[in-house]
Amino acid sequence: MADHKISPFSENNSDSEKDHTISEYQEIIENVTDAIIYTDKNFHIVTWNKAAEEIYGWKREEVIGKRMREIVPTKIINSDRDSAQEVLMDKGIWSGDAIQERKDGKKIFVISSVRLIHDASGNIVGSVGINKDITTRKKTEKLLRQSEQQYRILLENAQEGIWAIDEDNHTTYVNKKMAKMLGYTIKEMIGKHLFTFMNEESQKAARLNLEKGKEGLKKDYIFKFLKKDGSELPTKIKTSPLTDAKGNYKGAIACVADISEQLKAEHKLKERIKELNCLYGISKLNEKSMVTPDYILEKTLNLIPNAMLYPELAYARILWNKNEFLTDNYKKTPWILRRELEIGDKSLSLEIGYLEEKAFLEEERRLAKEILSRLKSIIEQNLAVQRLQRLISTVSHELRTPITVLNLSLDYYQDSGGKIDEEILEKLLEGVARNIKLLKELADDLSMISSIDEDKIKLNIQKCDLSKLITEMLIIFKPIAASKSINFNLDLPSKLEIKADPIRLDQILRIFVDNAIKYSEENSTISIKVLQNYTGKYNPDQKPGYLIEIKDDGIGISDADKEFIFERFFRSEEVMKTPGSGLGLSIAQDLIDLHQGEVFLETEEGKGTTFSIFIPSNLPLS
Repeated sequence: MADHKISPFSENNSDSEKDHTISEYQEIIENVTDAIIYTDKNFHIVTWNKAAEEIYGWKREEVIGKRMREIVPTKIINSDRDSAQEVLMDKGIWSGDAIQERKDGKKIFVISSVRLIHDASGNIVGSVGINKDITTRKKTEKLLRQSEQQYRILLENAQEGIWAIDEDNHTTYVNKKMAKMLGYTIKEMIGKHLFTFMNEESQKAARLNLEKGKEGLKKDYIFKFLKKDGSELPTKIKTSPLTDAKGNYKGAIACVADISEQLKAEHKLKERIKELNCLYGISKLNEKSMVTPDYILEKTLNLIPNAMLYPELAYARILWNKNEFLTDNYKKTPWILRRELEIGDKSLSLEIGYLEEKAFLEEERRLAKEILSRLKSIIEQNLAVQRLQRLISTVSHELRTPITVLNLSLDYYQDSGGKIDEEILEKLLEGVARNIKLLKELADDLSMISSIDEDKIKLNIQKCDLSKLITEMLIIFKPIAASKSINFNLDLPSKLEIKADPIRLDQILRIFVDNAIKYSEENSTISIKVLQNYTGKYNPDQKPGYLIEIKDDGIGISDADKEFIFERFFRSEEVMKTPGSGLGLSIAQDLIDLHQGEVFLETEEGKGTTFSIFIPSNLPLS
């Protein structure tokens, strides 16, 4: 066995030197902070310093001569007393951690080191133990471990990515969230250089930010990383430098938030604002007085491109009422979004396109639909205002003439003092009656229009004889036709049983015949023809039904007026001198529609007009 001697002096020292050295040695032992305990060869305590008293709570006089195990119960950590004893006896020294018990019963942690003492002959004469109380350190370590565990749990369960790098920009830590955000596993990221997860542009920005980090600057910024699949991940990063005790830069740690959804939401908001600006601009156009649909469509055209995702590449085209409206950059391309709807019998279509290949977003498709819907509403409102203006103008005009005639007749009668020639009186009364009839017809037309608009007209479909209905209707018009020497040429079956509302069908025929008489020259002919089981061009769907043709040799209708002929209150400039409300043909068309029929026009200016009315014969009886 090796000779382990512990002595503060050598054999060459004098007795006085030895006494002085021993005194100094004992002084040191008494003033150290670790418990120093000397035992004899049987492990009875012979020395117990002040630190031992403080650590264990036993006074020196209480322990001298006693064995250590008797007063200080000890549990060796990661071993046992017998094993420690074997090591001590074999090696002459043992050290390790232990849990010991104080006099008051409290447990303490110590680092213990025990060495055997030998005499000059190598015989064991005792031992010296040095025990350091590490209870406070152990508690601190435990708290640190608990704190570290808590922080690790927080980091692992954080909703943001956590990323740490060393001074050479290599990844030292990422949490699960960070790895998942980029599509990697934690193992795949650890040790990888930060730039592995960036494109060249991002690397340039990162170098600048890392230099600022080394200067101790904390910074928040927007940054794009490359995911494992090659796609970009927009993030918001909060970085802090990591330094050692001397303040030297040792790396950085960052909180990384995925802002892709936020950016999408911001993008959608911006796009929605653009859409709303477009729709608001269209609405503002309608606030101006006396504007036409063409004006609104022309101005709307310029609002549309700015509402698109790529305004610099967008163009627009609107078709309405045979008119075309184009943006200055219009060019037909394959990347087109089309929407179309009907306004009455007219078509309104919107075409939005890109000059380069771009996919339309769902928001853009929705916007196109909203624009068209908004335009429809504005145009319908505009047309309604125009109709109302025409109504006011027409009614004012139509009322003025008969009221003037009535006033003049009344004035003439009053001025005569009741003394008036019978022939003149008869003519006055005839004029009064005629103008009262005009007023009644106007009132009836307005009432009919109101009933049609309010859906109050209900047909009473029954079996009736069309030939008889036409013949009896013409009896009323013969005196008026005779006044202009107009003849009727009839081509009717002797009897034709149909299903219709006889009262409403009579109204339809009266309107067309009345118009034919009004706008026919003297000594002309009006032809009325009925075709049974008609399958010609005015019955493209080959429905069972009949066709009524009413043809005159009158003034005809100009090409410019054809498309408006069935609109309410429309009157051509060429017939303004002829009495009329401009409602007749509109009423006739509405009544034909109620019969599920159609009316067709053929005309040539100066040569006459033919109205062809197709009525299906399979209407259900009321």
